[in-house]
Amino acid sequence: MSKIKFLEEQYIEVCVGFDDNEEPIMEEVKVLKDMEFDFVDVIHDEINDDIVQVQFGDGSVSFISKDSIEIEEYED
Repeated sequence: MSKIKFLEEQYIEVCVGFDDNEEPIMEEVKVLKDMEFDFVDVIHDEINDDIVQVQFGDGSVSFISKDSIEIEEYED
């Protein structure tokens, strides 16, 4: 688990679930500079080192540029 902090105001696309055809339902969400989210899963992309996948506590998922967030890893 990690904590992330947004370094700039921005809009991110978040997958909030899937429709009947198993297509992702995407919502655009505005996040503010210094906004923090605790207890998120951060998965580093093996192909594109500049992007991380973030799964929020409610199960929603977004792909975010590493340059726009600060990541604090929790120790197990």
